[in-house]
Amino acid sequence: MRRKKKFVEELGIKETLLISTNVHTVADVDHTKMMEHVFEKYVNTEESFDLALRGARDSLAIERGYKAALAAGMERIL
Repeated sequence: MRRKKKFVEELGIKETLLISTNVHTVADVDHTKMMEHVFEKYVNTEESFDLALRGARDSLAIERGYKAALAAGMERIL
């Protein structure tokens, strides 16, 4: 995870203190493995591939919007 690496290397935070980040890293790996099984079973045509890709793009757009709103809110606090 890039963020975890930056915390350790650039900020000097001990990896063992990054409890939440460590838990999320394990969950990310688990979710990736879970999705591999879903893709193997359901993404087996060009149409299903395009649909899965569209869903991934839509998901990333939603995440970007959430993070932008969060950043705007944090700026207001400062």
